[in-house]
Amino acid sequence: MKTIKCNKKWTIKNVNKIIELVEKDDKLNLTSDRFSNYEYTAIEWELCLEIKHRK
Repeated sequence: MKTIKCNKKWTIKNVNKIIELVEKDDKLNLTSDRFSNYEYTAIEWELCLEIKHRK
């Protein structure tokens, strides 16, 4: 099996502000655009980030 590598930089600005806007005991899911390796375009990834506000 060949290893597939893919690098993706995902910048999220104002994370603290986003956390403040999430209601108490709630969560927000952020999902990146899908991306792929130029050699294997049939395979796609996406990054998911779950932000929880617990105060």
